[in-house]
Amino acid sequence: MLTEAAGLAGLSVPRRNATAIRCYFFRQEEVQQVAWGGNPNKPTEQQAGSLAITPRRSFERWVETRLGYCQEWPEDTRIKLLNLRGFLIGLVP
Repeated sequence: MLTEAAGLAGLSVPRRNATAIRCYFFRQEEVQQVAWGGNPNKPTEQQAGSLAITPRRSFERWVETRLGYCQEWPEDTRIKLLNLRGFLIGLVP
């Protein structure tokens, strides 16, 4: 099941003689698939002889599905939030 919010950006607007106003922006979760070189959950191979355990022989592509993450925020998000904060400071007493 996908979560409703997986990413958060926020800002705080100070007010004179009052609690600051806080604004939060959320991003939805996006299913991500990450390709790895070999499955870390694959057991190592047993060998008869002088070496009891050897590394995995197969480093075939293994794809992990990640849940609970959102798409990265764009680079200019911080600047936009600072501009919004400046605008709100001018409006709020």
